[in-house]
Amino acid sequence: MCGLGASGRNGGWVNGWEDAFPSLVGRFGADGARWLVERSADSVREIERTVTEGGLDCDFSLKSRLVIALSEAQMARMDEDAAGRQRHGTADLVTILDADEAKAACGSPRALGGVLLKTAGAVQPALLVQGLRRLAL
Repeated sequence: MCGLGASGRNGGWVNGWEDAFPSLVGRFGADGARWLVERSADSVREIERTVTEGGLDCDFSLKSRLVIALSEAQMARMDEDAAGRQRHGTADLVTILDADEAKAACGSPRALGGVLLKTAGAVQPALLVQGLRRLAL
């Protein structure tokens, strides 16, 4: 049955693992982490290709995802993650936002900074799975 189970209850987000890169390095090393992040981005592009070529009407939009730091602890984690990406040559995976850029992006005067994930977007999951089912049949 298409759309059954946890993956069928997706909250409507489509994204790669750019934000997980620092923790992936700890588990798989820099090369393994880079490979996983690149493959996750490939999977998002494959969804986009399937939606486009299959003519699926599922409100797919790949416009990025914004993660905002609202506390000093969150900001420290973002800075640590950014330093790790820089060390491993993957700083281009995300766009780092300073406080002013983050405030402008999200509209909150409390934003201390942020990260823009480039391979991310939204989809209406029920429409996606119905369209995928039609293509499969």
